[in-house]
Order: sequence, then structure tokens, then C-alpha cells
Amino acid sequence: MSGYDSDTTSLSSTVKGHVYENGRRYHGWHEGRYAMPNDEEEQDRMDLQHHICLLALKGRLHNSPHLENPQKILDLGTGNGIWAIDCGDLYPDAEIVGVDFSPIQPRWVPPNVTFEVDDVEQTWTYPDNTFDMVHIRQLIGFIDDWPKIYAQAMRVLKPGGILEISDFFAFGSDDNTLPDDSTIMKWCRMWIDGISKAGRQLPTSDHSKQMAKVGFEGIQYEQIKIALGTWPKNKAQKDLGFYMRQHMIDGCDSISLAVFTRFLGMDKDDVKKLNNQFRKDLLNRSYHSYTNFYVTYGRKPLVPAVDATAAPPAADIS
Repeated sequence: MSGYDSDTTSLSSTVKGHVYENGRRYHGWHEGRYAMPNDEEEQDRMDLQHHICLLALKGRLHNSPHLENPQKILDLGTGNGIWAIDCGDLYPDAEIVGVDFSPIQPRWVPPNVTFEVDDVEQTWTYPDNTFDMVHIRQLIGFIDDWPKIYAQAMRVLKPGGILEISDFFAFGSDDNTLPDDSTIMKWCRMWIDGISKAGRQLPTSDHSKQMAKVGFEGIQYEQIKIALGTWPKNKAQKDLGFYMRQHMIDGCDSISLAVFTRFLGMDKDDVKKLNNQFRKDLLNRSYHSYTNFYVTYGRKPLVPAVDATAAPPAADIS
């Protein structure tokens, strides 16, 4: 993985360039690999999403309570770099590395924050036992091989290091006020169908079992319900619901346009019409709808696991 200031091919014009599709800008390097734009509109969505995550986690940048005096943190799929930048401010003695397809992050950042352009699904070149934390947020539906990600994270984490993965996913209601034939539910099913047709691994909210298979321990999984609107009575939930609804109203084109046109074969204008109805449904106060914010984290063991199949050491008969 290569930083901005290197002279490697990672900083060729192909990497720095962009492509345009249906009026939106996308990454040019590994074109088509990631079905989300990288333009200013999308970066605004990332900022609002980051604010929602902070509210959902009660002001914390991560859910894991075990991160003490970290020296190096890796943020995969860093987007516009907002989490990495805040992390650099929170941990001024740590080196924060953000990785993404698109070199869209600001250049004026804390001195302990750097950004690299790379594909996180390729084999990582970081040495073993390098990072205190590997952080992944909102890559659901865009990873081909999650077990490979878990295994690479296990390798590059220091003993005791943390892998934390968080995603927003799915819609629902607890009082059956959100009809199954609503545009909200139709839109969600179509997005999952598009991701499936793209050949990506189907979205999963809980990474616990697969993380355990590669050796992570102390795994914790939390589901945080976030209203899609201001219908909750609780003020904090109402405020969070306001931001989440606005995030989906502003961001539904970013989230769906490439998925629906590339993988479902829809016309851009038909996607726009669908999204306009989706926005109307979000404003329907009779729908007590919500989405879920899922957070999973686990720790690399302090002591390597013993291989039960390995032959025992030879007896010392001297």
C-alpha cells in the first residue's frame, strides 16, 4: 500500500483520475470495483454519516473499550478520511493510516495521519504485528472475501489488537407500521439483489462467527436501532432519527444509483423516480421505521493459539 508522497505507480494518473457515470463521479483506479461515488455530494453524505455514528456510539469513535495508548491504527475504506482525522486528534501519539480507492482526503490533516491509495482486498504488505486497531466502517456489500479480510487483520494486528467493523443495514418496524410493499422495503430488497448479482458476498450484519474462526477472542456484537424519522418520543432518539432520515434522503442516489443501473439494468431516470418515492416514504410519519447500526469487535489473542495437530516436542533424554 502506497502513500500519497511516494513515486510508485499507485500515484499514476489512473489512480488520481476519476470516471463519470449518470452524472456522478467515481474512482478511476480499478474502475467499477466500488459502486459508490466519490464526488462532493458523496463526501457530504460521509460527513453526515460520521456524525450519526458518533451520536449512536455516544460520542465515541469506536465501540471497543480496550484501546489504550495505541501506537498505530489502520482505517480501511477511509472515504474522505473523517474518522481517521478525528482519530488522529484523539490519539496524538498514534500513527493513523487511512486506505481507500480514491485520493479524495484533505491534505491538511493532523501530522500523525496519512492516507494511502489501494484496494483493501489485495494482499496487504504491512508487517506482522503492526497495528493496535484495524477499523472498518460501511463496506457491507462491497467486499468479495470477508474471511480474507479477517485473516489479514489478524496477521497485521499486534497481540491484543482490535478489529472493529460497523455497518448500517436493513429497514424494519417493531409495530408493523412499515408495509412490506412500501418503497422503503422494496428499495432495500433491490439493493441486496443488485449486490448479489454483482457477485459480492451477500451482506451480513454479524461478523462474530467468521472472526472467531480465524482466532479473534472476546468478540462483542451490538445492534443499535436508529429511527428513520422523528417519530420516537425520546429526544435523543428523535434527534438521531432526524439526522438518519436526512442522511437517507440526501444519500439514496449515492447508495443506489450505480448498484441499480450497473447490476439490475435499470435506467437512470427510473432509479431517480424510485428514489423520489423512497424519499416520500421516509417522510411518512405513520411509518415507525428504523435502520440498524451494527458494531462487531474482537481482540487478537495475547498468546498465539496452540496447534493441537502439531507433533509434541521431542523428549530431552540427555
